[in-house]
This record gives sequence, structure tokens and C-alpha cells, in this order.
Amino acid sequence: MRERITIVAPTPSTFVVRDLVLLEDRYDVVLSLSPSKYGLELITKLFKMFWNILRSKVVITWFAEVGYYSVRISRILGKRSVIIVAGYDVAKIESIGYGALIDEKKRKNIEWALNHASAVTAVDQGLIDDMKLHFSNDFGAVVIPTGYDSDIYTPSGEKEMIVLSVCTATSKRGLVKGIDVFAECARMMPDIKFVLIGTSGDAVDLLGTIPDNLEIISSLPAKELIPYYQRAKVYCQFSMREGLPNAVCEAMLCGCAVVGSDVQGVRTAVGKHGVLVPYGDVERSCEAIRKALECDDTGGREWIIQNFSEENRKKKLIALIDGLIARD
Repeated sequence: MRERITIVAPTPSTFVVRDLVLLEDRYDVVLSLSPSKYGLELITKLFKMFWNILRSKVVITWFAEVGYYSVRISRILGKRSVIIVAGYDVAKIESIGYGALIDEKKRKNIEWALNHASAVTAVDQGLIDDMKLHFSNDFGAVVIPTGYDSDIYTPSGEKEMIVLSVCTATSKRGLVKGIDVFAECARMMPDIKFVLIGTSGDAVDLLGTIPDNLEIISSLPAKELIPYYQRAKVYCQFSMREGLPNAVCEAMLCGCAVVGSDVQGVRTAVGKHGVLVPYGDVERSCEAIRKALECDDTGGREWIIQNFSEENRKKKLIALIDGLIARD
């Protein structure tokens, strides 16, 4: 008989669904969405979460801030729990009011959840360093990077002189992802086509007047992003901070040369197969983009296949889950 596990997450994001698909070969997997509001939604989603966890052996929670509910319920029911730290949940950037740790109540809830989970994982070592910085504790966390399917994200056709960035943002999160730097590079390189995907609402307003060579596409389903990766010669990620950036890994699998800010997560994803520049340095970013547009194969696809494959993540997650089940 197959064991049942519950994955708890705020939304059915691409990376959450990837884990569900990876694990359903071995377990019965159910997705339970965490509440984001009070009132009826809180009661309804907590009841569903309780019911799902009751029937499960192990609970995996994406983001530590969500873990306050799922870990409490798991402890009440005597179930094992895993928290996946992914970025925002251990961030604190006071200058722009970004990160879950800015709110003191959330900070206390996150610390409680990390302390009481059966296991803690992070998608990048930089996030474990963040936990040490903010809590003076790494909670025994281990790194299990996200994984990517190289059969789906693959080069196709000729590259075009296009510079691409993907940022799902409607407000200040866009600044964390460096869309302002990306737009400024477009202004300084009017002869090159820039494309920004996923940004809308107030985040676009942060960019001021949009240059003619910058195309902004508000949102696309994950599968529809792939042709853009395949066409673009260069992918840019000018973030203030990162967990492990999915779009960078996907773009590298599709043959893009990468230019990114020299920060945690981006540094890990790129390895030696891209160009890193100081965060916010527009002039050096433009120089790096020019050089990247002249590059041929950077070896990035092979790097991602070797280090961030879905199979690698699947093996590590299964070993962790089976280890927790064996403790019963």
C-alpha cells in the first residue's frame, strides 16, 4: 500500500506542481492550499488541511511562513513535517518593506515552525545563511535544490538578438527582482530588443517611461515561456536577492547566455557559465549584456542538467520522506 503525503503551499505554483508530479510515482500525493485571509477562507482551508494531514504520513510545506499552520496541525496529529525554505520566508529588506521577517508576528511564527518541523530544507545554501543571520540557528536545514526537466526546456531554432527577463510581479517585488535595472539597460541600449515577461500593475509604474525597445508582456503560462527562452540570446536576472531562480535555470537549459547580479541563488544557478555583475550597476550590466550577445555556447545547459535535474531532486526528497516514515 502506498503511503500518502500532503504538500501544503500558498498557491499551485509551477515549482509546487513539479514536486507533486515528481513524488506521485511513489506516494499518493494531495495538494492543500494554505489560507491567505481570515474569516470563512481561513476556516475552510484549515479544515481541508487538517483532513488531508490526518490521512497522510508526511506533510511537506513550501515556505516557512505557511508552516505555522501545517506544522501545528502535524504535531497535534502526530505526523512528520518538512518545511521547504524558498526565499521570501527568510527575507528582510527594510528599505523597500520586503520579506516575511519584517512583520514581527510572522517572524515569531516562522521561527516556531522551523523549530518544530521534523526536517527543514532550503533550495539554496544562501537561504540557510539567512536563517543563521536572522535567527542564529540553521534548524538543521539541508540543501535540496529545485529540479528542471531538460526534455521540456531545450534549445530550438536560431537565437535572436533578444535580451529577456521574467519576473512575476505587480508591485515592489519587481524591485527585488531588478526590473528597474533591466529597464535602465534597455534605455542605454536602444539598438537591442528587450522583453520583460510577467510584470504588470504597479510594478510597471516603477519603471517610468518605457523605452521603445522594451516589450512588456504581463503574464504567460509556463509552457508559453519556453519559445521566448528559445529565441532569446541573453537572459538577465538583476535581483537584490534570490532563493534559486527558476527562470535562470530554465533559460540556461534553453541555451541562453545569462547575465545576473552577483547575489545568492543567482551565483549558485549560473556557476561559471554566465556573467555576474554587482547588483544595481547598470553600466557594467550593459557591458556584460553586449559581451553575452556575442557568445556562442556557454555550457550552461550541461551545468543545469548535471546539478539541478528533476531526478536529483526526486531522489533527495524521497530519501528524506522515507527516512521520516521509517521513524514511526
